[in-house]
Amino acid sequence: MSSVQTPGTRVELHDERDVVGSGPSIASIKFPEFHMFDTNWKLKLEAEWCQELNTHSISLKLRHRRRSTEDIWNLEAVIQIKVDEEWLKGETVIETQFSNRKREVKISNVGFTTDKWAESEITCHVNIVMQVLSMASPVFLRAFADAADNNKEYITLCNVTPKDFRRILNMIYSPHLPPKQWIKETDTKKQLEHIYHLLSIAKVLEISIAFEVADKWLVKHGQFDLGNSLLLAQTFGLRELMGSELSKIRSIRDVRKRRDSIDSLNFKTKAMILDHLLFSF
Repeated sequence: MSSVQTPGTRVELHDERDVVGSGPSIASIKFPEFHMFDTNWKLKLEAEWCQELNTHSISLKLRHRRRSTEDIWNLEAVIQIKVDEEWLKGETVIETQFSNRKREVKISNVGFTTDKWAESEITCHVNIVMQVLSMASPVFLRAFADAADNNKEYITLCNVTPKDFRRILNMIYSPHLPPKQWIKETDTKKQLEHIYHLLSIAKVLEISIAFEVADKWLVKHGQFDLGNSLLLAQTFGLRELMGSELSKIRSIRDVRKRRDSIDSLNFKTKAMILDHLLFSF
């Protein structure tokens, strides 16, 4: 509902880091914390003795350290891990999901080693490439494809703040949660403005799942009057909300009481109100 221009948000197609750790043994190698896709990450190598091969099988744990209480963070990603050391060579690709509940993923069989070195300290270089899976939006699919064709590593969303983009992501990714901004707001006027603002972004980006999440939440928790609810359902195609609000109209008198707000609705919605009244008698 606001026409104020906001800064853009950069969305990377992928992010890449070279992380270097060192220690006197595999188990004690320390890697520095690094930042990718709006959170901090830690690496840890583990060695498991393999009797048949008489070597150690090396696995790697990747864990995010996000502690945000403002939103439920989810990220679906393809992760490519490369280790290119003389004592350990390995490359693996996994497809996984991280969230506030699933903080860690273990990548088995990164490589094998005898765990015998003359040096007093072992160094390990790990190259990590993380690529966010295409989101539920044809706009993103086209933008990512165009960026890749032009050798760009990111796209820019104009007039979308990082906070708003994170709220959209939480609606896209399981468990598809509505923004806490909606839930916590006690002023219904401000709450309605927040909903219009975020759904307007989703409409431009063609993110259909955002409307499904909003539709179900509004039917269950919406506290708006009939006119505002019908206009909201009409504007964003919220079918469940439209049906729920129409069922509350019991008579012509109910329509007359709300004539001013109903007058602002389009002919299609007014026809639906009329059909509902005719078939209710």
